[in-house]
Amino acid sequence: MVGMLHRLTTLFQSQVVIGLVFSDESIRLVVMKQKSSKLSLLHYHNMSLDHGLIEGGKITDLSACKLKLKEAVRSLKIRGKKVVFAVPDELVSLRVMTLPGQMTDGDIQNYLYIEVGHKVQVPFENPVFDFHVLNRDPVQTKVILIASDKDSVEIYRTLINDSGLKAISAEINAIGFTRYAQWMTKRKDPIHRMAIQLEKKSASIYIYDQGIPLFMRQIPLESGSDLDSTGEDLAIFNVATEIDRILNFYQFTIQEGAEHVSQIDVFGNHPNRKAYVDVLKSVIQIPVTNDKDQVDVEFLNSSLPSHYLIPLGLALKQVQL
Repeated sequence: MVGMLHRLTTLFQSQVVIGLVFSDESIRLVVMKQKSSKLSLLHYHNMSLDHGLIEGGKITDLSACKLKLKEAVRSLKIRGKKVVFAVPDELVSLRVMTLPGQMTDGDIQNYLYIEVGHKVQVPFENPVFDFHVLNRDPVQTKVILIASDKDSVEIYRTLINDSGLKAISAEINAIGFTRYAQWMTKRKDPIHRMAIQLEKKSASIYIYDQGIPLFMRQIPLESGSDLDSTGEDLAIFNVATEIDRILNFYQFTIQEGAEHVSQIDVFGNHPNRKAYVDVLKSVIQIPVTNDKDQVDVEFLNSSLPSHYLIPLGLALKQVQL
C-alpha cells in the first residue's frame, strides 16, 4: 500500500530542472519542467558578460557575475531550483590512463587519491577529480581521468547558491552534449563521434567513443572584425586543418590505428558558422551533421538554438523516468 501511494504521488509531482554553463563571454541556461514522464521546455536564456568578468574560465569579478545571475533568477522565477552546472573547459583536464592489474573502483579511487599531483600530473595545484572505467581485465585497467581546479569549482558553486539557485552537481561540457545526443537517439551512441562547439572566440572540440569523452581541446578563433575577407578565409581554413590533425592524432595515437571518428556534429552561435562548416566539409572526408542554427528536440516537442544543447544535456541529469 505504501509503495502504491508513493508511485501515485510521484506520478502527479512535477519538478523544474536547470542546466547552466559559463564562458568568458556569457552565462547560459536551460530550464525544463518534468511532470511524470513528460518534459517541457520553459526557458532558454543567455546573459552576456562584460569583458574580464570571467577570464580563462576563472571568475575574476564574483559580485558582477552574481548580479547578472540574480537578475535572471528573478526574471525567470526560478529561485530555489536545482542546477547542474558545467566547469568551463579551460579548467578541465581529461586523459586516458592505463593502470596495472584488474583494479576495483575502490582500488582506483585510492590510487588516484594518493598519486594525483605526484605520479599522475594534472595542471592544477588543488585538484578535484573523477574517473570512468573504460576496460578492466586481469592484465590492466584502463580509465578516463577527469580533473579540475577545486577552488574554481567551489567559486562557481558559491556564485550559483548565492544567486538563489541550488547547485547540486558539477559536470563538464563534454558530458552535457553526449547526454543530449543519447536522449535524442534513445540508445547508447555506438560510434566514434566528434562534436564541435563554435563560439565567437573559440572552438571546443570533443571526441567520444560510444558516448564516453576521450579527448577535448579548445582552439582560439580570430575575430572576423579584425580580419579582411582573405584573412578570415585563411583563419577558417587553418582551424579546419587543425581539426584534421586532431582527427589523425585520435585515430593513430589514442586509438593506435584501430578506430576513427565517423561523424562530426557542429553547433554553437558563431556568426560565420556556415563558412566553417563548408570549409570543414571540403577538408575532412567525414560526414558533418546537425549543423543547423535551430534544433528540433523531439523529447521536448520543441526547438531551441543549437548553442543551448550543452545546458540542455546538463539539465537532463536530473530527469527521473
